[in-house]
Amino acid sequence: MRLSLRQLDCNIDDLSPELYPHVMELLFSAGARDAWLTPIIMKHGRPGVCLSALFEAAVEERVLDVVFRETSTIGLRLHSVDREELRREVLEVMTEYGSVRVKYAYGKDDSTLNVAPEFEDCRRIAREQTVPLKVVYSAALRSAHSNSPRRPSAAQGDD
Repeated sequence: MRLSLRQLDCNIDDLSPELYPHVMELLFSAGARDAWLTPIIMKHGRPGVCLSALFEAAVEERVLDVVFRETSTIGLRLHSVDREELRREVLEVMTEYGSVRVKYAYGKDDSTLNVAPEFEDCRRIAREQTVPLKVVYSAALRSAHSNSPRRPSAAQGDD
């Protein structure tokens, strides 16, 4: 599925790194579909970051407001982008540690191309049961593969 979205980018070299998680959280709350930081070297050899966000045009004003209000940038770049997405659904699978939500992504032929346990579910269960996170994550993957609602793609390897 192809989506038409907007992307903003701004270079920042004078903001405390401690503030970025807060900015990212606010961007998602404002409607950003994705947000990320890329380390860059700016003029005069100064280290900085490029803050980027992907969002629908309908939330552009809210997203821009977050960037200008919460960061030190005085300008940014905006452009339109197309994003191609696989069809996906989130289902719950049962593991020996409890129920975990799993995201399945499907190809055009309806085959399962990707399977990913929800990290926060796995982390919560690992903390509650004092089990290593990687053990819970692996159990969720095993359960997800054995209970997949679609057939696996020939291109899909073992996770």
